[in-house]
Amino acid sequence: ELRRSFSSFGKEFMFGFSLPHIRRGKTVRRRAEYNPESKFDGCVAFFVISFMVLILLGVPYGIFVSEQSHYVLMQSLEVLGKMEYKEIEQITSSAAPVYVKGAEISAIASDKEFGGIKAVGGIALSRETEYCQWQEISNTRCETCERQVRAKDGSTSTETYNCNCETTFNYIKGWHSHPIPSLLFNQPGNHHNPLRDPFPSKGPIVAQDVLLYKKQWQAILSPELTKRAHAPWRKLVYSPGGLSPEETRPPRTGGWKSWLSKLFTAESHNRSHNRNKYIHYETLAALPKENLPQGFVYAGDGYFYNAYEASIAERLLKGFFQYAEGTLFDWQLGDVVAALTGSCTAGDIRIKYKVQNPKKTFCFSYCCTFTS
Repeated sequence: ELRRSFSSFGKEFMFGFSLPHIRRGKTVRRRAEYNPESKFDGCVAFFVISFMVLILLGVPYGIFVSEQSHYVLMQSLEVLGKMEYKEIEQITSSAAPVYVKGAEISAIASDKEFGGIKAVGGIALSRETEYCQWQEISNTRCETCERQVRAKDGSTSTETYNCNCETTFNYIKGWHSHPIPSLLFNQPGNHHNPLRDPFPSKGPIVAQDVLLYKKQWQAILSPELTKRAHAPWRKLVYSPGGLSPEETRPPRTGGWKSWLSKLFTAESHNRSHNRNKYIHYETLAALPKENLPQGFVYAGDGYFYNAYEASIAERLLKGFFQYAEGTLFDWQLGDVVAALTGSCTAGDIRIKYKVQNPKKTFCFSYCCTFTS
């Protein structure tokens, strides 16, 4: 609860943005000795030749694939132009080419792997998983040294090379779309990333029964056609009454706070309302608690959050590695800032969903298997 309070305080303090956790690692110094054969050794020459071959072969292949796809598209459009499409109300036989225009949609997209999360009116869901991970960033600075080189004919020349190099390692902890292995970090003990992935990103998760209907008819859209739907993806957010924050916020009248609110937040809230799909919170609360995966809670703003808890053995092993690399008592200002602003712990997972929920549809297809 204390950690959750700090997290809420940090988000409010940063106007909706959480601060990344930044730490400074150690600096490694090395003295580079000049070696005239090191610039063009066998490995460098191999990679240079491979890169040139890849460019020479990849560019023509890319042009060929692009032209082939364009040719297939033109042929398909030519075939479509010759076919006689009819509105679905006018067909009288199966396997007839038809087009559907302005049909209403009734569908429920759900993710059965993650507790049966549902989106009423959605034809497809997309699960996006984010991982709290350390990221290592290195920066190398070198001095430029000179030396005299004598050629076989006795002439001399001055050559420059990098020397007295310093490599500084910095670490930033934040949310990433994929796990980051930390075994090869310069300080893996103090910046350990647990590589757990119980629910990887997945999509599209297509609704099984997508019903198209008008007053005169109704039809079920096939899953194959639903996957190819060109509908915008919107973030799925559960809220009381299915309303956006802008709709539930009481209006402010007068004062400098109202003026600042209109100046800095009105446009962003409107954009957020257009990007998000708000669903009644009771549809989430009605789900049995045992259906949600263990440890996951709905944290608001469309995110399902799972905090990582390390075992005793893992903590002891991490402490041993920290002692071995000399970072057991390495406390920095970034650690204090992260504790006050509620930074995530490496290994935490959060999941959000996006939904396709068009109001009406227009498509070409083959129809139908008649039921009545």
